Amino acid sequence: MRANALVALAAIAMATGAEAADVPRVRICSIETKLAMLAPNPYTASNNFGGNNYVEPQPSKTPVNPVYRQDVVAAFNIAPQDFKDALCALNQVFIDPNPGDGAPLGWGFWEGRNQGTGRKRFVGLSERVWQQPFNLTSLESGILTALAPRVRNARYSSAFPDDRVMAILSLLVHELGHVAYRTGARIPRECFTDTDSWRSVPQRPARFVRFGLAWAKHKLDPDYSQTMDAAALYQVHASGRWASLFSFLSPEEDFAETLKISVLVDAGLRSLQVEIPGYQGLD
Repeated sequence: MRANALVALAAIAMATGAEAADVPRVRICSIETKLAMLAPNPYTASNNFGGNNYVEPQPSKTPVNPVYRQDVVAAFNIAPQDFKDALCALNQVFIDPNPGDGAPLGWGFWEGRNQGTGRKRFVGLSERVWQQPFNLTSLESGILTALAPRVRNARYSSAFPDDRVMAILSLLVHELGHVAYRTGARIPRECFTDTDSWRSVPQRPARFVRFGLAWAKHKLDPDYSQTMDAAALYQVHASGRWASLFSFLSPEEDFAETLKISVLVDAGLRSLQVEIPGYQGLD
């Protein structure tokens, strides 16, 4: 999706996500009032999307580590106001202590009609964010490697600024993008199909979207899901149609990733360069 078409839609979707949940839009809040450790049992993000035996995520009695709190507050403080409003409209921002290697670094969850009040919205950040060297280039490089494992040594080589706070903001925006896409203002299909990106916008898959799942057809680009080599990866990034390889997977990821880049730029991101072996770096 072209960025200029999406930025306005993103603001609408984020703003009306709260309205859809009958939660008034909040202009001023302290993100610290939303932040809590997630009680680890019995809730996990992936087992609650189907609606069976729903368990609402609950805050733990364990206080949030001061370093975690400081970093999330710093990410909130550099974000543009529209995104701050969207975070303030969430019911909770959790630090998820689930230690599993397969657990996502971030997740967004919205109650279905048959779950709880059907109105609550949550975002979670894995505690693993603070248990390893972590910055924006390491986050984006990890995603790139997971999506294009055949392209050895492809990576994001530099960013400015490149720190944990910018990486945390990246995770928060992407996951809130999923919540906004599913629960905010209905986005006209033409916003995706009138550009060079998507041939059509099919019915969305199950509420829990598996990482790396591709579920729509491109208008101009082939489906590289099984043949993503260095040449194909370069074409995705050089075409100007995609915010990232992640956005290439589906209209939903396209929305979340383009929103992410828009918010990061507004928050001060000035450079994010990807290097693909055999090709000139792309910013």
